[in-house]
Amino acid sequence: MSIVITESLMTMALFVNIESFLAVSLVLLVNLAQLHDKSCRANQAAL
Repeated sequence: MSIVITESLMTMALFVNIESFLAVSLVLLVNLAQLHDKSCRANQAAL
């Protein structure tokens, strides 16, 4: 019985880790896109 509980806890922790990893990578992607957009506008303004 305890083995089943630990296995379900491990899978839950795995899903939480995957979700948090996806959230972090999504935030990083948005930040990168904004930085890229700003640099592109700065380049256009310089030209």
